[in-house]
Amino acid sequence: MTDRYGEPPAQVQNLIAVARFRLLARSYGLTDVSMQGKHLRFGPLPLPDSKQLRLKRYHPDSVYKAALDQVSVPRPTTRRVGGDPLRDQPLLEWCAQLLSDVLGAPPLPRRWVLVQRVARGHERVTGMRARRLLAVASVAVGLVALSGCRSEPGVAAYVGDHRITEDAVTEVIDDAREKNPAPAETAETPQMPAAPAPRLPGRSEVVSVLVLTEVCDRISAAEGYQPQREVDPAQIAQGIGLSPDTGYVRQTAELYDCLSGIPVGEPVAPTEQELAELVAAGKRAGAVPADVTVEQAASQLDGEQLRFALANRNSLAQAVEAYDVTVNPRYRPLVFPVLSFSAETPIVAVGVPLGEPASGAVSDISTPKSQPTAAPTDG
Repeated sequence: MTDRYGEPPAQVQNLIAVARFRLLARSYGLTDVSMQGKHLRFGPLPLPDSKQLRLKRYHPDSVYKAALDQVSVPRPTTRRVGGDPLRDQPLLEWCAQLLSDVLGAPPLPRRWVLVQRVARGHERVTGMRARRLLAVASVAVGLVALSGCRSEPGVAAYVGDHRITEDAVTEVIDDAREKNPAPAETAETPQMPAAPAPRLPGRSEVVSVLVLTEVCDRISAAEGYQPQREVDPAQIAQGIGLSPDTGYVRQTAELYDCLSGIPVGEPVAPTEQELAELVAAGKRAGAVPADVTVEQAASQLDGEQLRFALANRNSLAQAVEAYDVTVNPRYRPLVFPVLSFSAETPIVAVGVPLGEPASGAVSDISTPKSQPTAAPTDG
């Protein structure tokens, strides 16, 4: 083909290279090779002790999750300090080298082994084909997931090697249900309407709080950050309509305590796209009239509160990316609200993506009621 049509364009080379890398990965038994924030994830990759030591020798910052048979490695860069992330051919070549370093040469495909057994005279040919496959598979471009992300049953999320289990999430919800029972009607006043039942946290809300708490604790320990203020659980309880002694309320208050110690950069001006998404979220929540244009609403919405919320989002998003967060597919996209519009089902105006990135700055998830108001911060 090259003799007749010349060198194939980059797009064709990319497709061929991705196919070759799939073959290489599958020869090792992998079904998931994907990007996760600033990390590369390989799985299933069961490693005996000897190969775990080899992995740590070649890649000291890697994390091996034995329960998932999964390896997470920081994405390589062109230089150790100040380099750009590898991509395209260099990235897949690096991935192929990692597999070779840790696992050794890939096993021969079964059909080639059968050919060797049946026709001994073909041994040299099959050996050449196997070597050629390994060589060309190492020259690949772009990282492509071979299948959907794998998750362990019973695990809601990972932060590094720390597991947040589904049982832990259920325990928080059961505690909230026990401490916030629905009001019962009294026989003396049947004509009086019953008080509304408290809105219990959903599983996604609980997972987002547990995930961000773990991330915040880790970055605070690593950087020596200390809380700058103490949030009263009663303040949280009043905002979301639950009892102050509810575990979820106390957990949320502790999270806000921790977040108050993480430095936040200068206020960030919203982009036109972010303003448009913000106005759309406000209309869904009923806070912005349907006939109001983005330009008309911008003067009301674009203020100090929004800009500090965007700065908060950016600093927290960087922290989350640094700690290899993996979320069970049932909760994706998972977002922690920094700024929300109040509604029957509150609408997130500005949120921090947890794990796999959300599909935009605005997401609809069940979140604590606010005005739109930001999470407690310093000033």
